[in-house]
Amino acid sequence: MEIGAFRSFGYLRYDPRMEGQKVLEPYWLILQCDEELCRYYRHWVQVGCYTKIWRPAWGAHISVIRGEKPRNPALWAKNSAKKVSFEYKHEILSNSKHYWIRIDSPELLDIREQYGLAREPRLPLHLTLGNAEY
Repeated sequence: MEIGAFRSFGYLRYDPRMEGQKVLEPYWLILQCDEELCRYYRHWVQVGCYTKIWRPAWGAHISVIRGEKPRNPALWAKNSAKKVSFEYKHEILSNSKHYWIRIDSPELLDIREQYGLAREPRLPLHLTLGNAEY
């Protein structure tokens, strides 16, 4: 792993949705992470940038598959609720609207390949902290 520094984990969730919401787009896979980790970093964005950022709709998460149909849909959700680890550094990134932390997890990239997808997603793996627009 190249990012190093700190390690955490999360649990795989397929086609996530908020309570009472139907799945709007199929073939989404996220790693649901510790909400306290993201709350900590949101605090530092507010203190350091004087910017209020809002919690993501799915909470603390890493998007692994973003609406990409797997080559073999019959395998979908075979790893449901699996615990997966990742590494990260104390480096908050932003495009002035969204805030995130880059992560490294060969296991998440392996899962993408198991579904017949490109190992590297279009947007690099990252832990979503929140956004500045509500």
